[in-house]
Amino acid sequence: MKQQTRNWLLAALILITLINLGAIFLIPEHNLHVILTSLAIIILNSLTTYLLGLAAIQEKKRSNEQWRGWFFLCLAQLAFTLGDVIWMVYESILQLEPFPSAADIFYLLYYPFFLGGIFHFRRQKQSKFKQV
Repeated sequence: MKQQTRNWLLAALILITLINLGAIFLIPEHNLHVILTSLAIIILNSLTTYLLGLAAIQEKKRSNEQWRGWFFLCLAQLAFTLGDVIWMVYESILQLEPFPSAADIFYLLYYPFFLGGIFHFRRQKQSKFKQV
């Protein structure tokens, strides 16, 4: 990834985090507060999903076996992001807080994808001394 792109992504992550913190602490609890914080979290999760996808693509180009781990982590983050989008529609647009909801399916899908990602990372071989 180019340095300029990295700088842009870092600036975007910082800006969105600051907007989210501002909305949390400066805007009183009402619909605007919920919409701003939900949108900020969805954007942050989307950027994270994008970065995990880039990591998977870069690892696959190197013909590294660990790309599957990054791919599953990307799927986990995508599932969580979709859960947040669905929940925002329920909470902000439909003014509902159903339990259970369709968002819960995606929140629950996060865990098997995350574990799949973690278990696909190979442990590097270490000497017996370092293992102890």
